[in-house]
Amino acid sequence: MRIISAIAAAVLSASIASPAGATPPPRFDAYPLSDLDAGAPIEVRLRITGSMPEHVSTGPLRVVLRQDGAVVWSKTKPQNAHGAARFSTPGLAAGRYALVARYLPDADATLPPYKKRRVIVVE
Repeated sequence: MRIISAIAAAVLSASIASPAGATPPPRFDAYPLSDLDAGAPIEVRLRITGSMPEHVSTGPLRVVLRQDGAVVWSKTKPQNAHGAARFSTPGLAAGRYALVARYLPDADATLPPYKKRRVIVVE
C-alpha cells in the first residue's frame, strides 16, 4: 500500500511542478571535434535537436570565437538534414577563447534563439 501511495504522490507532484502544455527545450550541443593545438585548424560541430516534432527548424547555426572580448573568427552555416553543421576554424594562436554557438531560428519557427558559450584553451 505504501508503494502505491508513493507512486501516486510522485505522479501528482510531477504534474503540479510542470505547467500544462509545457514542453522541454530542445537540446543544443556545441563541441570541438579535433585537438586544440596551436596553429592547427579546429573542427567544431553544432547540433540542435528538438524535443517535439514541431520544434524542428531549419534556421542557420553560427559560431563565434572571441579572445579578450574581441571577435577572432565567426561563421554562419545552414543546418544539414540532421540539424547539425560543422565548422573549421583557421589555425589559432595559443590562448583562451570563448566559443559562442548560436541557433538563429527561421521567422516562422516555433523555437526561440539559443546560445551556448564554452571556454576552450588552445595549447
